Amino acid sequence: MRAENLDRYANAYHDDFPFAQENLAMLRSYVSYFIESMGKRRDADVLSLGIGYQIVSQSIVRELGDRLRSYTIVEGSRAVIDEF
Repeated sequence: MRAENLDRYANAYHDDFPFAQENLAMLRSYVSYFIESMGKRRDADVLSLGIGYQIVSQSIVRELGDRLRSYTIVEGSRAVIDEF
């Protein structure tokens, strides 16, 4: 397996990225769907793959925080982690 330097893509999470508006729209749509699909569930364990624009993680914590047993984010870019 070839290692990829994910820090090279950290600028893709800024407003000047050519597809930023499309990415933001998709993330907002996804997190709305995700939160709705959780229904009334409590003690949920949630996993997010990547921090990205922080829309998903911030929304999950804000909307579901007290209902989560655990929330884990897997991120491969040190630069993105440092911005978080």
